Amino acid sequence: RGFCEQRGECRVPQSTKSATRASSRPVPCAGRGCLVEAAAMAHTTLEISFHPETLRLCAYLAFYVMVAVSLAVTTTTVKVDLQSSALMRTFGYNNVCVFWDYSPAREIAALVFPVTEYLFQAYVLTAWIRAYQSYAEAEVSLRYLRAVNVISPITMTLLAWVRIIFVIDGEQNLLGHTLGFTALQIALLLVAYLNYFYNEEVDLLPFQGTLGKLGARLLSLAYLVSFTFITYMKMLIVFSIFAGTPVVDTTTPSGAAGAQFVDIAWMFLGAILPAVTAWQQRWKTRGIRIASSSPHIGADSKRAEVAPLSVPA
Repeated sequence: RGFCEQRGECRVPQSTKSATRASSRPVPCAGRGCLVEAAAMAHTTLEISFHPETLRLCAYLAFYVMVAVSLAVTTTTVKVDLQSSALMRTFGYNNVCVFWDYSPAREIAALVFPVTEYLFQAYVLTAWIRAYQSYAEAEVSLRYLRAVNVISPITMTLLAWVRIIFVIDGEQNLLGHTLGFTALQIALLLVAYLNYFYNEEVDLLPFQGTLGKLGARLLSLAYLVSFTFITYMKMLIVFSIFAGTPVVDTTTPSGAAGAQFVDIAWMFLGAILPAVTAWQQRWKTRGIRIASSSPHIGADSKRAEVAPLSVPA
């Protein structure tokens, strides 16, 4: 409401003047039938719609870029004999990690890796939000939602710990260096389990349209069992070596070849196939929509109608 000042102008009270400065202006006084142009109040809504699987796909693409950059830098600038690396001396073979184990490849990879990490973190967070939206629409069970509430923060913490591979030099402390990659292995396995159960609950398993529900379920279970087994074997081989009681003798050509096969199988199951399913599922499962609505005050807002105010006699 306005009030009439002696100089014949209608003003907005001081208590609201600061909030409406952009849209209020003095109006000639019309006596007891004073008209006020009220502060124009409208609601501005911001909506963001996207699919969590797009973030996961981009995270894998960013990881591939990091590997490619590290490979290029290592092969062109690193002066270390990779056949004598800490990985080769300990496990009998080099894996993809050797490409960011030595300067300057390690420092450059550390600059590129945050893109991968943040995209994965964003994926886990938006999949968490999607679980709530799906539960609100009765697409998933309360049991699944509770599992997501427990597993998602654990996964995000593990993803944050992966960066330790750039902090601890593998030549000085290979165990500490390896723990970062172990955190990534566990995080991706947890993501695989959450994705399987989500796809089961919403009845949209990967390739279900092609294989049918039974075929898609068997394929998903086969992948999940294989990924779990390979992850377990990889961790068993690595940590048994650090413990001094290796389950595989990597000092022999056959033992090193067997350990390397497990490593390659993990890369295929953990870093290649998920990108394929992320691409496929982004067209099948639901995305999420985040909307924010807030009052907006300003000259561009829709103005309230001017109406006569009742001024007491």
